[in-house]
Amino acid sequence: MIDCEAHAQLASAEVNLLWILDYNDMILSGILEHAGRLFYYELADGTPDNLIYAVRALPPAQEAEEARWLPLYRQHVDGRPSEEWRGFYAAYNARENKIDYSSQPVVAWFELV
Repeated sequence: MIDCEAHAQLASAEVNLLWILDYNDMILSGILEHAGRLFYYELADGTPDNLIYAVRALPPAQEAEEARWLPLYRQHVDGRPSEEWRGFYAAYNARENKIDYSSQPVVAWFELV
């Protein structure tokens, strides 16, 4: 469990969930957009009906690297049928330099209800 209490809660309307990095019956982690910036998010606590996610800041170089994937994401996933998602996820998951963001500082949290 990740302690989110000391950080600001983001309203779900302020958070744009982008791609999923890990999934097991529910979203475990991914990349989101908030206030024009990209962040890593991961499941912190909750139940399947009320999930709490910690939002972690990305270092500038990693944020720039994730931003490089936005056009491909928008082309193949954002608002597209699931049959097209492979066009993004196959390339994204084949990256050589996968980075573990779970040690980055928590800056906020949000709920998926």
